[in-house]
Amino acid sequence: VQPGPPDGKPYGNTSYFPGVPAGLDAAVSHPNDGKSIYFFKNSEYWKYDMAVGAVLHGYPKKYGGSTGLWPGIPASVDAAMPHWNDGSSIFFFKGQSVYKYNIDSGASEQGYPRLYGTGTEDFQGVPHNLSAGGFNRCGETGPPQFGAKPCSSTCCDGDEDDRRRRLSRDGD
Repeated sequence: VQPGPPDGKPYGNTSYFPGVPAGLDAAVSHPNDGKSIYFFKNSEYWKYDMAVGAVLHGYPKKYGGSTGLWPGIPASVDAAMPHWNDGSSIFFFKGQSVYKYNIDSGASEQGYPRLYGTGTEDFQGVPHNLSAGGFNRCGETGPPQFGAKPCSSTCCDGDEDDRRRRLSRDGD
């Protein structure tokens, strides 16, 4: 069951996230600031501050291409999730490719994009038809603010097989 906003309405364009449009491509919590959520739609993104309860001034902004924002990340991503334990990376999914972006350095990681899913090294068993979603650092669906379990020492310290089991379980 996917957690949802307390009013039971879909995210975007509701009183829960004022200023965020409906029909999002992806949403992801900031991997280390504990208060920001990025919402992506087409070639624009919104930064929402949970502490303030509003989209920050100056948003939406264009990203990708020649904008210099989120370099190396294509427009209209299919899904996004923060890295489960490094506190600085976000994975973006588009088509059959995964992109890894380091939010601290403001750059895409070397070696990306790469193919993901069955028959590849990355995200075995994850289908290529992902849609807007996010995971907290432990692979639980939704950032902790949306009702997902917060990381525990056993969750984030798990080995690669533990991570695969969590991702597989979430897909069931």
